[in-house]
Amino acid sequence: MIVSLICLLHAATLGVPVTMSPEDQTRLGVEETVMTATEAPQALPAIVQVLDAGALAALDADLATALAAAGASQRDYQRTLGLARNDQSASRAAVEAARSKAEGDEARASLLRRRLALEWGPAIAAMSAQDRASLLDAIATGDAALLRADSLEAPGGLVGTVTITLPDRQTATAEPIGLTGSASTRLQTIGTLAVLRGPEALSLRSGRSLGGTIDSGESLTGILLPREAIVRLDGDAWAYVETGPDTFFRQQIVSPRIVADGWLVTTVFTPGDRVVTSGAGALLAVERADESAESE
Repeated sequence: MIVSLICLLHAATLGVPVTMSPEDQTRLGVEETVMTATEAPQALPAIVQVLDAGALAALDADLATALAAAGASQRDYQRTLGLARNDQSASRAAVEAARSKAEGDEARASLLRRRLALEWGPAIAAMSAQDRASLLDAIATGDAALLRADSLEAPGGLVGTVTITLPDRQTATAEPIGLTGSASTRLQTIGTLAVLRGPEALSLRSGRSLGGTIDSGESLTGILLPREAIVRLDGDAWAYVETGPDTFFRQQIVSPRIVADGWLVTTVFTPGDRVVTSGAGALLAVERADESAESE
């Protein structure tokens, strides 16, 4: 029974054979590449959200104001205390008032520091004021986008490079900052904060959700399928494998991992397979035409 199930699963991932003469292959630009085992960083699937940095900017401005006030009141307290010690024009009440104000301003600054860590994560809180200001300036001008990536396969959080899939199916890489300060109420996961820089950031408006991955820091061995090899049919992804000089089978891509150079698969495809990496769309068109002719 186990052998039968394996055969059924294998058959479910195969399309019908497509026959094409070598002359037609040359004319339509059909080319194959021999697959080899490849090691790539293991990336976990993630849901990526473009965050609204306005709240961070407001909190950062409040913190800068509070720190300036705390510094000024501390200096005023030290000046008043020095005058009182020298029996000059500073009463005990004035010293107490200055000390109270200094402590109050410091308490407010400390509260805002804690809020920064709790709401935006310890990595954002640990950044220098200048680095945070540079980041916010880049986001405001469209040169950067602040992202949150959550993976159900790492609910406790994972700091790694975030790769997002853009609407045009291209990918872009975002540098990790650290873990988020709070869990996702919907996914119940701790996310990764990352910054995407470059021209792609301009099109990413806050509130947008995208698919992507988070680099787990571990390696995965499999077959790397170039994006040019992938065709889509009935909601699934496929690639064509050459089984003879003029024969091709459409093979379903199962559980792929999206990496920078393509899709990494660990099942179905094996080293030595001759995969069509140019002209796959032409093979699909021929296959569908043959199916239409048979149905008629």
